[in-house]
Amino acid sequence: MSSSQDERAHGAIFNHSIGSLYIKLGSNVGLNPSGSSPFFDVKIASGTLYELPKPIWQGEVWGAWDAPTGAFAMVSETGDND
Repeated sequence: MSSSQDERAHGAIFNHSIGSLYIKLGSNVGLNPSGSSPFFDVKIASGTLYELPKPIWQGEVWGAWDAPTGAFAMVSETGDND
């Protein structure tokens, strides 16, 4: 999962999987879904919502799950003109 929008005004991610979702802002280099390293910014538990902090991050947002299968997320973002 990756998303980038230069005019992002709001962003939210809902983890709709059985496992945890690890979010990394910027480059996905070193993103480790096992959670055994510090190369992620936010861990989103199953069934929870995460909103990007203000000021809104404009760069890429990457994610990886620790769930073996069936992992997906719902992503919502609005721009300055929405």
